[in-house]
Amino acid sequence: MSSTPIDIAEALAVALNAGDFSEDFTASWEEVIDNDLRKGDINDLQVLTLAASLDASTYDRVSDQHDSSIFISIQKKIDPKTRRAAVKSLSGFVQELMDYVLRLELPSVGAQVVSVQNSPLYDGEQLRDNGAYVSLITVLYRTVTG
Repeated sequence: MSSTPIDIAEALAVALNAGDFSEDFTASWEEVIDNDLRKGDINDLQVLTLAASLDASTYDRVSDQHDSSIFISIQKKIDPKTRRAAVKSLSGFVQELMDYVLRLELPSVGAQVVSVQNSPLYDGEQLRDNGAYVSLITVLYRTVTG
């Protein structure tokens, strides 16, 4: 049996690549996010999906409910001279991703979106110390089996 959160994270990356957005990127599913922000590994916009957690509960007498949290990590090195404009632009892109994901169906894995959260909006410490814009979207998907 495959892991439902991993299947969802993979399907989400594929669906993000099929979308039409203001920024160019290629989303990918990763088992771990290991970009070294100090080395400047993220000059291009990175959009990564990662299976984060799984909660299971009884749905009814014959069915189970699984809630899978999936992270979408958005990362990019930015020029300190244009930091303010880049933060505004990338934050708008993150909102664009959130709006897209909120209405995104993933029928291939039978998952429905329950909620979408963006926290941190962006990581001020990474921005200050490494010149990197880093934002995290958490998407909660629900599947029912049984």
